Formats: sequence, structure tokens, C-alpha cells
Amino acid sequence: MNLSEDAQSGLTRRTALTRVGLAGAGAGLAAGAHRTALAQTPGHPLVGVWVVGDAADPVGEQVAAFLAEGLVLVSAVETSNSDTFGTWTVIDDRTASIAMVSISRDPQGNPVRLSWSGRLAVDDDDALSGSVAVVARDGKGTLTDLGTLDFAGTRIVPESDTATPGA
Repeated sequence: MNLSEDAQSGLTRRTALTRVGLAGAGAGLAAGAHRTALAQTPGHPLVGVWVVGDAADPVGEQVAAFLAEGLVLVSAVETSNSDTFGTWTVIDDRTASIAMVSISRDPQGNPVRLSWSGRLAVDDDDALSGSVAVVARDGKGTLTDLGTLDFAGTRIVPESDTATPGA
């Protein structure tokens, strides 16, 4: 199923991505496997702050922080009013699995929980990519498979230390 074709829930690829900010409070943080698997991973290349978004539609980019403790925090954009929280665990030295969730509203104002799960990888050029499956659960408990998003990301790095503020 393509996210842009999901007329029943009123969610499009862009609104799903925008509302997620990327997706933890309920399903992601409640997943016992991820909670017990949280580990210190300071050397993993995923640790850091990234600008992430739908690889096919960079308009909905978000800022995501992957913490060494295995937590994911994703910013909300002004149209979503919903931050995203979740967990990540190491698969190998460049790949991780993620589980996230955000609480949002459909076009009629009803609550919708977006759950996101998948894999992300950091390549040798320090670019982030991966596929994430998205599922929406409305206030009545109805699940809607919104399909898969292909993500891309760019690491946010500090400017050179040669620049001195105020000089």
C-alpha cells in the first residue's frame, strides 16, 4: 500500500511523515525487547543528530537525535504538533533497528497513534538510509497499514573549530 493512496484514514505520505516528526511513547517504548536491549553505544555511527526525511520527498524533513543510550527523539514540525519518541538497537557496526511512535490527529481531529519500525544504516560516506514500516491505530483500535517509507538523512556536524565566535 502506498501512503499517498490511503484515503480511508485521511493520512498521506507527507502528513504521516510530518506528524511523526519520524515514531515511541506507546508501542516503541512499550516494546519489552527494545527496553531491555538499550545499551551504551557511543561508538556507533548512528549516534548523533541528523536531518531526516522521506527519500522521495525531502519537503517534510525533521531533526532526529539518536542517543548512545538507545533512545530516538524526533522534532515535530509546526503542522504536526507531535514529537516522536522511540528506541534503537544495534544490528551491526553500521546498522540499527528502530521502533518509534507518535500521537497525532487525523483530519477530523480524532487521535491517531503512528507506529514506525524498521532498519537504518549509516554508509561509508556518513549518509543515513533505511526503510521504515508505518502503522496507524485510531482511537477505536483499528489498524491501518500505511506502507513503507524510504528514509534518507544527513548528519548535523559542528562548524570548524577554526571559527572563533566574536572574533
